[in-house]
Amino acid sequence: MIRPMCQPTRREVALGGVAFAALLAAKPAFGEDGLERFMAFSREVTGQQDLDPDLGAIYLRALEEGTGDKAPLDFEKERKRILRQWYAGVIDGPDGERAVAYEEALMWRALGFEQPIGTCRGPLGYWSKPPAS
Repeated sequence: MIRPMCQPTRREVALGGVAFAALLAAKPAFGEDGLERFMAFSREVTGQQDLDPDLGAIYLRALEEGTGDKAPLDFEKERKRILRQWYAGVIDGPDGERAVAYEEALMWRALGFEQPIGTCRGPLGYWSKPPAS
């Protein structure tokens, strides 16, 4: 049986749920105040006010793990990395760059695309019908 590419299998859904639960259970090392400061800085440098705090927590954790330093992060020194995280949806990991938010990356807003390239928004042929109002 051929299944549409945009419909996940039960295994993919289950693994996604497990990964999401693990993310929620992980206690952030930066604390609530650190995340609030990171989000405020991110809103300032990106010019976007509606940034996702869950993504912010992932980005902040990656920054902290990347430095390996126990001292508080200097967001100004990490400005380029922070902007790359938000606009490209990637983080630096132990094995190199890793995409964590392709569809949510700010690059799509900046480019004016209605949806990210290569994403499925419905069943085959959905684009031939006018949008529902």
